[in-house]
Amino acid sequence: GLMLTQMLEQLGIDVLLVEQKRERAKFLSEKLRRTLVLVGDGTDANLLRGENIDTADAFIGTSGDDEDNIISGLLAKELGVKTCVAVVERPEYTTIGERLGIDVVVSPRQLTVNEIVRYVRRGNVKSVAILEKEKVELIELEASHESEIAGKKLKDARFPRGSIVGCVLRGGKFFLPRGEDTIEAGDTLIVFTVVENIPKLEKILM
Repeated sequence: GLMLTQMLEQLGIDVLLVEQKRERAKFLSEKLRRTLVLVGDGTDANLLRGENIDTADAFIGTSGDDEDNIISGLLAKELGVKTCVAVVERPEYTTIGERLGIDVVVSPRQLTVNEIVRYVRRGNVKSVAILEKEKVELIELEASHESEIAGKKLKDARFPRGSIVGCVLRGGKFFLPRGEDTIEAGDTLIVFTVVENIPKLEKILM
């Protein structure tokens, strides 16, 4: 919460920070320049109403408690905040929070895993997301000029079983590919695939 607020201050954004512990609130107020720090509970509806939460552009729950972040986000949404974000440590809470109505649920742990996996992947992998309890990956790959599928129709590309091309980015525009569509060098493909297929996909796209 402190790091995020410092970054928002640098962007010139006004922030109201709610902290339960008085000593911690005092520490935060000394570290921050233009942020108003209040001692209170982010799940306290009266506190939020008193601070005119309905006029805020966004609410972000960054406490160390996943459930509190989700509950406070839902409360802020109910009170009229346009965009609500909840930070959670447990990756499985991302789906739950979004189903409940939170606009964005962020898992730092999951983001870290995705970035590490993206880094260790070779080839033209641009991004990676781990899905379905680490059994499925959503990967963003670029078809190089030397790749064996460049110039071929999707139906002839011989993607390994268990891999689905969800969409293709070409010339700044996305489209949903069909079997008759040709993959061109420089295309970016969003592929859903089981983990064991990654080496095969990298090979045919490199």
